[in-house]
Amino acid sequence: AVSRMWIGVIDELWPESAEPSMEGRIRIALNGGRERIATGERLAGLQYLTPLADAPDLSWPERLELSERTYETTMHLPDPKIMSRTMLPALARATIAFARDAAVLRMARTALAIELYRSSEGTLPADLDDLVPTYLPALTLDPFDGEPLRYRRHEEGYTIYSIYSDLKDDNGVQAEKNDSGDWIGDWVFEVRR
Repeated sequence: AVSRMWIGVIDELWPESAEPSMEGRIRIALNGGRERIATGERLAGLQYLTPLADAPDLSWPERLELSERTYETTMHLPDPKIMSRTMLPALARATIAFARDAAVLRMARTALAIELYRSSEGTLPADLDDLVPTYLPALTLDPFDGEPLRYRRHEEGYTIYSIYSDLKDDNGVQAEKNDSGDWIGDWVFEVRR
């Protein structure tokens, strides 16, 4: 078990080599097996993170889809890749946090445009189309689906929201974690008056 931890399954890492004796496995582990494992970990990291590094050229929905595919793939890496199996899924899921931050910034920018509209017109816009092109150059898109952010007026003010990571429009219900730790609901930016 100790030799598997350090050098993994020989056939996978070095398919051309014969299965060494226990003494040979210990020598490999003590004389460079760790370096070979580290190299394997680095190669796995490069293999799975390189597409994510190129993701800025993609739209947000495409980035999120790539991130989810990478997450699913890296969750099932073989045993010798312990570090990669631990770190890569978390790095792949970080895209969701970046998209959430982008959504918050876009909702704040939209709220500022709504406030400029309210200041100028004396009322809230009926919908976000009323902001274009005077207050916004174009409708602000939700990074999670590429559609315009959602907007709801109510007596106390208004709500702008993103569909967030469940990719479902929950009509502005604030996202909460369920029992399995997944976020269910929308990411909400609310202004009350």
